[in-house]
Amino acid sequence: MACDEIDKAFAWAKQTSAHEQFLVTAFFTKHQGVLTEPNTPQVGRGADYCWYAVGEVTLSAAGHLVGDLQLYAVSSSPQNVTDAITMVTDGTVGVDISPGRGTVSYVQKLKGKPVLSMPPTQVTTTCLGGVLLTGTNKTEVIAVGLRRDLSPVPW
Repeated sequence: MACDEIDKAFAWAKQTSAHEQFLVTAFFTKHQGVLTEPNTPQVGRGADYCWYAVGEVTLSAAGHLVGDLQLYAVSSSPQNVTDAITMVTDGTVGVDISPGRGTVSYVQKLKGKPVLSMPPTQVTTTCLGGVLLTGTNKTEVIAVGLRRDLSPVPW
């Protein structure tokens, strides 16, 4: 099945020239489930957590869409499921999105550097409804969408 919206975003970005930039915005979500035992006080009520990240991606020399997306997450303890998701100051998610339905790599960053020097996590993705790349890694699910932004912007 073709992933029409993703393919169109790559084709859009490929039109960038020395005089015009064809902008693409990426939307990234991650939900990680954490096993909990309600009778173990140290674990508490549960610690599933979600990330949302959004920002501009550009075409790399390898033909991937890459960028650092602004990270939004629960800012306090993951135990407090009633906290709002807020912007993480100096927090980003570095993404590398392969063309087609291949892979998405991501890494959490703080002030532009990977947290704890962790390498990127690579997730094999499939297309959902022609518009989203989705995949799983252990106990997490990720989804990535791409949007072709308005008319080309002069450099």
